[in-house]
Amino acid sequence: MSLLRRPLLALARSEEVKRGLMTLPLTAAVVRGYVAGESTAEAVRVTADLVGEGLAVTIDHLGELTTDTGRAEDTTQVYLALLDDLAAHGLARRAEVSLKLSAVGLSLGDDGVDLALANAHRICEAARAVATTVTVDVNGYVYASTIGVMGGRFLIPFSADKRAATGLSGGDPISVDLILDTAPRTVEVPDDLAAALDAAGARAAFDALAPSARKAHVANVEGAKTADTRARRITSLATKLG
Repeated sequence: MSLLRRPLLALARSEEVKRGLMTLPLTAAVVRGYVAGESTAEAVRVTADLVGEGLAVTIDHLGELTTDTGRAEDTTQVYLALLDDLAAHGLARRAEVSLKLSAVGLSLGDDGVDLALANAHRICEAARAVATTVTVDVNGYVYASTIGVMGGRFLIPFSADKRAATGLSGGDPISVDLILDTAPRTVEVPDDLAAALDAAGARAAFDALAPSARKAHVANVEGAKTADTRARRITSLATKLG
């Protein structure tokens, strides 16, 4: 793959190749099946048609070959405009936006990480305005999260359980996609915890907690090493919320 990388990237930058793929009979139909159009207006029009058919939609701006800060800013502006247009047409809750950090500056040297996360934060702030959240795709492993700020840097949490699930450790190279997630944030509650919450009249209070808080409580219960410890944690939580 390393021998082909430069030629493939060069082809991807070629307007001649692009026009050929869009117009040749053998490839045009395939392209139209995956590419909604070349403008925000075209993407919104196709999205409206698909939503009208009862489908949920994921939109990706095909601009990964970001070679300078200007192009990273241009891509960010495309996403911001797209979110505004989706909201204006009442489509935001049925259409999510897929974002690759490489498209907004990740590969631009030592400052690329900060630039990409800052641009992603701007996009996520715009998404929050239309009541969406963020889904993170790390090397094919998908989980729901939010972007946080620490020490002036925009960070994506990647906890020990996720590192274990992916086999990744500190210093490993990863590829991250951010996808605006319009699905409800749900947490599966174990039967014994659910029964205790119901008995204590605490289920409504539990369900009113933020998804991250509910997930933390469930993880605390599931992480108990013994049955007695699990029972104590369940009783403590039900009593606290009841």
